[in-house]
Amino acid sequence: MKAVNVVMDIFSSHLRNPQAVVFALRVDKLMEKLNNMVGLTKVKAGMAELRAMVEFDQWRKKLLPDAKSLMGQSFHMQFLGNPGTGKTVVARIVGELLVEMGVIAKEGDETIFNEVSRADLVAEYTGQTAPKVIGAVEKATGGVLFIDEAYSLKKEGKDKFGQEAVDTLIKEIEDKRDKVIAIFAGYDKEMETFFEANPGFKSRVPFKFFFEDYKCDELNKISEIFMEDKGFSASEPAKVWLGRTIKFATGCCEAPDICNF
Repeated sequence: MKAVNVVMDIFSSHLRNPQAVVFALRVDKLMEKLNNMVGLTKVKAGMAELRAMVEFDQWRKKLLPDAKSLMGQSFHMQFLGNPGTGKTVVARIVGELLVEMGVIAKEGDETIFNEVSRADLVAEYTGQTAPKVIGAVEKATGGVLFIDEAYSLKKEGKDKFGQEAVDTLIKEIEDKRDKVIAIFAGYDKEMETFFEANPGFKSRVPFKFFFEDYKCDELNKISEIFMEDKGFSASEPAKVWLGRTIKFATGCCEAPDICNF
């Protein structure tokens, strides 16, 4: 009974805190934005679990102040999938979510999003790579460092500057895990090979999300959304043509005559 009363007291104080209510509404709005995206079923489920885990930890800390919090752990992520599957858009939403939930310490009014690739992190001359990596992480403080085609950081064979970039990056994102979230994006198999070759990443990048290719009906829905945003609508013949084009381009033709136009 005493435990129930403690929970009710915490819940009541939470409801009386206007700032807490505002934060909760912002998180709900961001989750709604994510859930309104076409497809991404596994990603949406994974993000819902992540939100539940963070919120449970926050309630747990209020009930048991001496308990060890999850907030000291790394929240860096892998986004695995082909190009055009929504990884960059979701990364922006995730950054805002983690800021609103208090996982990342916010620096200013807007959530920072710094997208980089090998060219932004790996230099051509000795002594230049580490400062580039440090600068990129610093620029992303208060938000997300999004590393596209992350597996390209370290090429096969002897790649001294690539290895320096990886080593520096591992240290920086670990030291600043409460200030920046690193999201490593790329093809599934290439990323698996990359992470296997760099054991330091495994414990520091604990979350993995799989972005499946869009199905034909989902691509049709996306095209409708784009047209609606621009104030256009497609005629029935145009919809038929668009559907055939999508099937042909994605290789999912159901029969030879469908793609014959």
